[in-house]
Amino acid sequence: MHLVTLSRLSGEKGFKRMLDLANHLDSKKIPYIWNVYGNTTSNFAKQTVLSFKNCPNVIFKGTTREPFKEINKADYLVQLSDTEGFAYSVYEAMQVKTPCIITPFASGKEQITNGVNGWIIHFDMKNIDFESILKKDLVVPEFEELGKESDWVDLLEKKA
Repeated sequence: MHLVTLSRLSGEKGFKRMLDLANHLDSKKIPYIWNVYGNTTSNFAKQTVLSFKNCPNVIFKGTTREPFKEINKADYLVQLSDTEGFAYSVYEAMQVKTPCIITPFASGKEQITNGVNGWIIHFDMKNIDFESILKKDLVVPEFEELGKESDWVDLLEKKA
């Protein structure tokens, strides 16, 4: 299984949960590679990278200028944050039809429908349905772009 996370490396981004998930995957002998993209130069980031020293399948790659390429190659985008104002990486994953594994932060629940375009796992990291995650039996709908030209024309005509 190929996982990817694109995130700022800071406290609210759920890195302790990521470590829990990696340990769950290892204990269940589930084969995976988890590429993590983000700036690793801050003190917090350096400590975070060190906390994964016993998780050789979690690889901190630094930053990328081409997140779509990384998301497109992945089986899942993973975002286990405490909260997000707007989860850009989840939005980017939906654009290329890559399902997501997220925690139930408010904006994520607006973007992901559990069992349709991803999985919403509890903040406490308990009762994760690994069998369903491994099946990858999701039907991610086409991303519907909002604000087509005809929508704007209709809006402006109605306002005029």
